[in-house]
Amino acid sequence: VMQFLPYLPKEISCVVRSPAPDFLSSTAGKKRNRFMTFMLHLAEFLCRLKDVWFSGGYDAVFLQKGIAPIAYRFLDRLLFFCNKKVIFDFDDGITVRQISCFRRFPLTLLEDRRQFSRIVKAAKMVVVGNQTLRKDIEGMNENVLVIPTPVDTACYVPRPERYRQKERLTILWSGNCSGYFDLKIAAPALRELCRSGRCTCTILGDVYDKSLEEALAGIEINFVPWSVENEQKAFSEADIGIMPQHDILWNRR
Repeated sequence: VMQFLPYLPKEISCVVRSPAPDFLSSTAGKKRNRFMTFMLHLAEFLCRLKDVWFSGGYDAVFLQKGIAPIAYRFLDRLLFFCNKKVIFDFDDGITVRQISCFRRFPLTLLEDRRQFSRIVKAAKMVVVGNQTLRKDIEGMNENVLVIPTPVDTACYVPRPERYRQKERLTILWSGNCSGYFDLKIAAPALRELCRSGRCTCTILGDVYDKSLEEALAGIEINFVPWSVENEQKAFSEADIGIMPQHDILWNRR
């Protein structure tokens, strides 16, 4: 969302709201205990309730992937009551599963699995990242726009010196902690490459998971906390980028 803002006309102003304060999301990701998870979900719900309630003061609402990571009941109905000019944008496989969900009763009663389809149907416009996602919602909304996920070529510039012969190569994987499950597929290949001592692996992620130490044993790892600045630096310095994925519906989107 942030990379599109500079291209808006000057007469258009906007406010970007995160589901929860960044410090709380980061703390919950590092500690990963029930109390911090509960506090994060509570903060997400209260922050989004406030945002939805005051959304009527804006000319339009640009909704990215959902109102909150968990589809809390009645939030979508309240949103469209407060502001009917909603643009819904998503570029992940939320047509096949939610970003996040409760796993235990009675918390499961707090979420609404049909919220996604109601938002798609009620939105003034839906923006999707590819034709597959467009087909997933075919017939649900007449105003659907496909904008493929772009690369900002002003930030990500090819460096000719990268392609010189080097003694050590840097292999880069980038994603959040939910993608570590896919990253582990590449462990045998990475281990074989690092055995020669000529390769190192950079992981650019949101939180460090200690389970990676066992799964990626024998691989020289450099973990870099994600930020816009760190992402640009890591991508400019990497020699090879990898994106291993399991063959599941989510990844096919």
